[in-house]
Amino acid sequence: MALMAGTNRTYISRIVNEEMQTNFCDWVNGFRIEYVKGIMKNPEYDNLSMLQIAEMSGFSSLSAFYRVFKAKEGIAPGEYREHK
Repeated sequence: MALMAGTNRTYISRIVNEEMQTNFCDWVNGFRIEYVKGIMKNPEYDNLSMLQIAEMSGFSSLSAFYRVFKAKEGIAPGEYREHK
């Protein structure tokens, strides 16, 4: 992202911290979770496993995906999917 913006990652991180009141990792994970929620709401993707969804969303592991999802949404991804 910094390369695309023509700056360095320290500057991008500082801007996100100051303007978004969050750290860069949490900011990116917020976008990832919104993407995941869109996938889970779409019946075309009902056949995907949680691992496939996690990988499509840019999470490095299934455990990281579960941890971040639960922290952001207050419920586990499987529960969210069941009650979409």
